[in-house]
Amino acid sequence: MEIAFDSQFGRGPVDHPPIAYASDGVWTRSAGQEPRQLYIVWQSSNCPLAWSPDGEWVYYGNVHQVLALQFDGDGKVKLWEGRERIMWLLQSCPQTGRLLFRAGGRLVLCEPEGLERTLYRGDFFTLDATLAASKAVLWKKEDLILLDWSEGLERTLISSCPSDFAISPDGKKIACAEGCLRLFLNPAFTLLSSAPEAAAPSFSPDSQSLVFLNGDYELWRVNIDGTGLTRLAWVTEPIVTVSERRGSYACKPGWSSDGRFLVAQLTHATHCPTNEDARIEHASVIIDFQESRAEVWPGYHHHAIFRPTTGSPNFRWTAADMGSPVEPQL
Repeated sequence: MEIAFDSQFGRGPVDHPPIAYASDGVWTRSAGQEPRQLYIVWQSSNCPLAWSPDGEWVYYGNVHQVLALQFDGDGKVKLWEGRERIMWLLQSCPQTGRLLFRAGGRLVLCEPEGLERTLYRGDFFTLDATLAASKAVLWKKEDLILLDWSEGLERTLISSCPSDFAISPDGKKIACAEGCLRLFLNPAFTLLSSAPEAAAPSFSPDSQSLVFLNGDYELWRVNIDGTGLTRLAWVTEPIVTVSERRGSYACKPGWSSDGRFLVAQLTHATHCPTNEDARIEHASVIIDFQESRAEVWPGYHHHAIFRPTTGSPNFRWTAADMGSPVEPQL
């Protein structure tokens, strides 16, 4: 699998912060070191991940549990357990240390003290909780709903919106991808109309630009005013497009908290999945914008996210009395 980069980037190892990602379990990767497995997953899982605000733990949704896995040790703590299945939606709030996730048809908020609150019940598919410590955005039956649990308010932000969306860190912009790339400010406008396979938009930490995938084989960046459109990385070999194979491996690229680094997974498919000769390969790209360097990282790395690189409050969960997690069984 060959990947090319924009000419501004030199190729070589990138000295990046540690990355947590999902593959056949929960793994971390540090620059210049072999990947380390924190947890084994025997059953298929979407494996939602989040870092603790202090960067010492990786939070993981393990079917009916939320676990905290120690980055520099072997510690495992069960933070939450219930009957509902943990969905792939998991957020950690750096301002408060709260943990937000979907369990069945509930939106659940866990406090660092171990307290649990049900914020929402109903049929919703995806969420983004980057607006503020007390707000979340839910995608529900083609509408984006703003939920403010401190005020007990719920209102529609955008009607007839695709489920593939992102909220800017400053809480003032929403990007949606479905046949084009749209940016909702005041008023909304279309950033790119000729992007039929645009997917997985992700805002930079300063909210001034965003990256997205074309299909699952090209990585692009554009400023919020529509300028500076750049293809950062792409698969160079002949491919079968997402629309041709009727399926995508696209997942949102991950930014470091200072905006210096970016990690994104790209996919190379040679045939449709129904073809017995089908071959699908994955690799991630890690980009250092400050040093203008880029690295190819072979393999499948789902939900890859950087460890926090800026100072964060040192929140300590006190739910350790729930005991050790139930280990997966063959």
